[in-house]
Amino acid sequence: MKLSQIILESKPNFEVKGIHLSYTDRGRFYKANLYPIAKTVNLPLGTPREKLHFDEAEKYIKDLTGMDLPDRYEDGILDNIVAALKKKGIHADHDDAMDVS
Repeated sequence: MKLSQIILESKPNFEVKGIHLSYTDRGRFYKANLYPIAKTVNLPLGTPREKLHFDEAEKYIKDLTGMDLPDRYEDGILDNIVAALKKKGIHADHDDAMDVS
């Protein structure tokens, strides 16, 4: 078993109710944050979160939805992923606002 699989299987240590998919302002995948509450913004102070890098997020999303997570920002695909997650009772959203300059 690969180390990345072992790490991912231990993440997160809470039931996921919120997922935010973040891309840079140039359209590259930046991170996925997982939350134990059904929100992704204006979270209460101290709310736990798990940050997933692309390979972890790609597997996580594929396992939940059966869809491939794009490594570039693609509105239509991400909207479909968000809709599939919402059907599973997980609040989700995405943006390409991360300025890494």
